[in-house]
Amino acid sequence: MTNYAAHWGRSGYPQIAIRFGYGTPGHRTRRRAVTDALPG
Repeated sequence: MTNYAAHWGRSGYPQIAIRFGYGTPGHRTRRRAVTDALPG
């Protein structure tokens, strides 16, 4: 999970924002999460 946290931190989104974005449908964070989660 640390890997994810580090990746998110690099994107500029705090861990809290990620959790909120995941629980909030139709949020820009959710869409970004999917794109960031993909190996690039």
